[in-house]
Amino acid sequence: MSRFVLILLMSLLGVGLAFTQVLLKTFLKLFLSFQGNILDKIIFSIQSYLFWATLASFLACTGLWIWILPKTKLSIVYPMISLSYVAMLFFTYFLEHEPIHWANILGVLLIMGGVILLSCGR
Repeated sequence: MSRFVLILLMSLLGVGLAFTQVLLKTFLKLFLSFQGNILDKIIFSIQSYLFWATLASFLACTGLWIWILPKTKLSIVYPMISLSYVAMLFFTYFLEHEPIHWANILGVLLIMGGVILLSCGR
């Protein structure tokens, strides 16, 4: 498998992990606001598309992680997951309307610089 494809898949994994957390937060907001006993909450969860979307996203990311892990060095693939922080900044800005401060931008630039160094270096 080419190095480019692995880097692309590791980037996708980072974005997928951030997306999973957004789904989880959205589901938990609904779950915690739902009135009823524990059985009602379980039934609510089973009927919720957000629950199933969160579970599917989590399982897809886990499967991708398990598939990627033996194909490259852990010292390369694990830091690549930090791309989830970059994706999360954009997800929270567009979906949660959270402001982006200069410290956020600086942090993301540092993370991206590290990812670029990892992907270019040997």
